[in-house]
Amino acid sequence: EDANPTRRIAQVSLSGDFGTVTAGNQWGILYEYLGWNVFRADGHGGGTWYYTTKNINDDAFGLRVSNAFTYTHGGGGYSADPFTISVQVIAAPDTPANDETFDAIAVGAAFTLEDLTINGVSYSESNPSGTAEPSLIGLGFRYNLNSDTYVGGNYLVVDNDTGADISSYNFLLTRNFGDGHSGMVSLGSGEGDNAIADLDSNLFLQYQKDFGKGVLAYVEIESAELAGNDETQVISLAMKVSF
Repeated sequence: EDANPTRRIAQVSLSGDFGTVTAGNQWGILYEYLGWNVFRADGHGGGTWYYTTKNINDDAFGLRVSNAFTYTHGGGGYSADPFTISVQVIAAPDTPANDETFDAIAVGAAFTLEDLTINGVSYSESNPSGTAEPSLIGLGFRYNLNSDTYVGGNYLVVDNDTGADISSYNFLLTRNFGDGHSGMVSLGSGEGDNAIADLDSNLFLQYQKDFGKGVLAYVEIESAELAGNDETQVISLAMKVSF
């Protein structure tokens, strides 16, 4: 097996009354059960989510995972099922330096009552001797205030197995103003031990206009500050055209 497998999506699935089993290169359940709470738009945002999850090795940022096997009962982390759970095992490529069976295992679960969802993830790694084996615990929520207003959040703690913990919280508010206009504001903060730079604050604002026929334009303003560093602001304008 290739020691450096591709991260492009290439998977097979089998579904039935027992649930769904998926194998191959696929989307990670870390983002599905927690990241989606606070990062839902084209563009950027969710800075402290990325700051925190970059400290794990095998599913950094919670996006795509390679050589994974996933079992899901219910509709999965994106659904509004009363209860759903997923177990994802990331298999280890066979190399001279790594003869372990798997690299990481993640368990995600969510409970939904009407417009409120409570979700969480437990993630741990098993890597070759001498390599850090981080673990992550996260809890979050999603709540539809009404058909046009959404709020979500999560709290993450990562033990990066080097004597330091990294934690962060993230909140997101989105609003549909009608006629293709929408807005988003997210707020987060993080901290770390043992001289790991603290992401003291992260504020993100976005205005978006959907012109229809696949044309989308948006403007973003983001402000971030690391401990001991000057505050950084970024303003960006972008257009997306889908054919």
